[in-house]
Amino acid sequence: MEELVIRDVAADEVAAAAGLVGTVFAKYVAPGYTDEGIKNFLSFVEPAAVARRLAERSFMLVAVLGSELAGVVEVRDNSHITLLFVREEFHRRGIARRLVEKAVGRSMFACCYLTRVTVHSAPYAVPAYERMGFCRLGPEKEKGGIRYTPMARALF
Repeated sequence: MEELVIRDVAADEVAAAAGLVGTVFAKYVAPGYTDEGIKNFLSFVEPAAVARRLAERSFMLVAVLGSELAGVVEVRDNSHITLLFVREEFHRRGIARRLVEKAVGRSMFACCYLTRVTVHSAPYAVPAYERMGFCRLGPEKEKGGIRYTPMARALF
């Protein structure tokens, strides 16, 4: 079995990472969104938009298995997960958990005062985030056609 490697996304991988997100989104998340929500989300994950965020206040890690891009996590301000997606054929192998753990470790190293990490989870992902120690902060919300549940994970 090939080893899973988690590392920073390379500049020439941003489009592939965005494509992975879009593909997984289309199958698992988009069916519960309005047309407006789908349009807004796809705009958020356009490669140019991702590259802008990475140049400013975000970082992205990729999970690579062999030569295949298996998953991605993006974190803003070292405290908020903005994207966490794993390709369908790699679901339920612990890849999302490993991406989150690596991202949280990096965030804690960068911000020693960090006490929690937050996420606005898509409805489909709420159970996965709960298994990773995140708790709901309130009921599901909707903004711009995007449905999400605010969640947080205490770090101490």
